[in-house]
Amino acid sequence: MAAYDASTVNVTAGEINGLSAHEFSTANVSGGTVLTLAAYDSGTVKLFPNGTVFSLDAAGTARAYMSGGITEYVRTGDSSTMNLYGGTIANYINAWDSSTINVYGYGFSYSPSGGSWNGGQLSGFWLDHSPFSIDLYGTESYSHVNLIPEPATILLVALGGLIGYKAFNKSSSYDSIETRYLPNRERRRS
Repeated sequence: MAAYDASTVNVTAGEINGLSAHEFSTANVSGGTVLTLAAYDSGTVKLFPNGTVFSLDAAGTARAYMSGGITEYVRTGDSSTMNLYGGTIANYINAWDSSTINVYGYGFSYSPSGGSWNGGQLSGFWLDHSPFSIDLYGTESYSHVNLIPEPATILLVALGGLIGYKAFNKSSSYDSIETRYLPNRERRRS
């Protein structure tokens, strides 16, 4: 089954051998089972909680999203983008060419020697606080992964940077430098 010409297909139950989205179309799986859910060209596929797919794929300039559900494999190629927000990836992630995999969560840890597919293992927590552990296929896959921390983490880092910047500026004024580094007799009187 395929979606073309900016159409939308929604799967909420049942079983489908394969479903693909092409040419600005969208395929959504929020229930049931799909053997292969694939986005090609400028298509978009989305896997939601309660959906199950054997393989979640993206190629060309396609976009794929996973916010829940279960898949065995995540595969991206060409210049496609895969956005992972939650769910279970039971086997591995594989990425090649100039594709990108964005992983949204926190507490990320990458072990280059971990996993079963010679690409390491990525673990952490999804945005809903559920833990994940994902194997990567081959040595190239991790170079395509972007770890995107939850918004609260970004806010804390930004706040720390602002406080550090203000503290640095306060301590680096001319009067402070003069007071710290010149002997008492050489200090200017204000």
